Formats: sequence, structure tokens, C-alpha cells
Amino acid sequence: MSGLTRYVHDDSGPARADALTATATATALPYPDGWFCLAFSDELPPGGVLTRTLMGEEVVLFRTRGGVLRAVRPYCPHLGAHLGAGGAVEGENIVCPFHRFAFDTSGTCVATGYGLQPPKAALTRYDVCEVNSSVYVWRHAL
Repeated sequence: MSGLTRYVHDDSGPARADALTATATATALPYPDGWFCLAFSDELPPGGVLTRTLMGEEVVLFRTRGGVLRAVRPYCPHLGAHLGAGGAVEGENIVCPFHRFAFDTSGTCVATGYGLQPPKAALTRYDVCEVNSSVYVWRHAL
């Protein structure tokens, strides 16, 4: 049973589900891996920003003015401002509402609100695709 979760029960007789305890080397995760629909295409026009929940965590979806669709973790790596709460798309970048750090479609910081050289910071991206007027985001535990 390598890699599988094994359940043990001390008493003789049938076990209630809440009496079972998991014993395994790897923790079982509560969510499956796969593509999940988070929006419809018409909800996200060019320049649009949406915040959606995926497996208990927020995801920010945005579409650049050129139509490129992206999904990222919601927090700016600079000081943690939420990109879905006031963040805006300017051209091909999403801009943080706090210090106006701009991130391109690869997630790389390309500008700051101070006019200084951008730091080596990047957004965490999710794989995203658009099929049949629906926006899907890939979620994988590892």
C-alpha cells in the first residue's frame, strides 16, 4: 500500500467514518487536480479584472487591452496589496493599486510607481485557457 492512505480502527465491529484515522506518509489533499471554470468570457472584457475563488483561495483573472487572458495569485509581491481590489489593467500590464507596480503577462514586474528600476519580483501565475466562451484555470496540488 505504498503511497496510499490506510485507515485503521481499534474496535471490533464496523467502524464509524469519524472513528477512522488516516495513517500515511503523504497527506491526502482535499481537492482534486484539474481544470476549473471560473468565469465566462463575456465577464472579462479587454481591460477587465475579476477575483474568483478556486479551492478556497482567491485568484485574480485579467485580460489585457490586447486580449491576453491571465490568472494570478491575488497579492502583489511588493507589500501584499490585493490586485483584485483596485488593481487595473493598463495596456498589457496589471497595475497594483497600492504603489503602482506594473506586471506584464509573464508576471514579471516591469515598472514601479516611483520611476525607479523595477525589482526582480514576479506574480505567481496559473495556467489559464478559454474554451467555448468559458475561462478555465488549472489547479494542481504540487
